[in-house]
Order: sequence, then structure tokens, then C-alpha cells
Amino acid sequence: MPPQHGGVCEVFPFLLIVIGLVLAGGGAWLVRLGGSRYYLVTGLGLVLAGLLLWHGNAWGVWLYALMLAWTLAWALREAG
Repeated sequence: MPPQHGGVCEVFPFLLIVIGLVLAGGGAWLVRLGGSRYYLVTGLGLVLAGLLLWHGNAWGVWLYALMLAWTLAWALREAG
């Protein structure tokens, strides 16, 4: 059972988990078709960050920040 903080402390982690599951699912399909692993890795990272935050673990913030940096690096690489 997650800590009871109410409001944003419960909604944000839940959204991260849901978005992460969608990204990971689509990413797994894309990898199966021979595409980029970015979406799979990012989705799994968001799910883990959301779970950590849901349980009140501050490492979730750092993992989320890492995922944002990873996304920036990937986007810059893709844009050339």
C-alpha cells in the first residue's frame, strides 16, 4: 500500500506507470518489427520511476530525470 499523501503525490506516479506501460508495450512491438529500442527502454524506465515514486522513494525522481536526459539525447541524435 502506498503512503497516503493525497493529490499530486498519487496522481503523477500513476500517470507515469500508465504512460510507461503504453510506451513499453508499443516499444516491444516495435523492437519485434526491427525498430528502435528507445520506446521500450523509456517505457520500462517510466514504469519503474512511477513505482518508486508511488512508494515514496526519492530515487524515482532521479530515474525520471535520467529518462528526460535520455530522451533529450535520443531526440538530438535523431534530429541530426
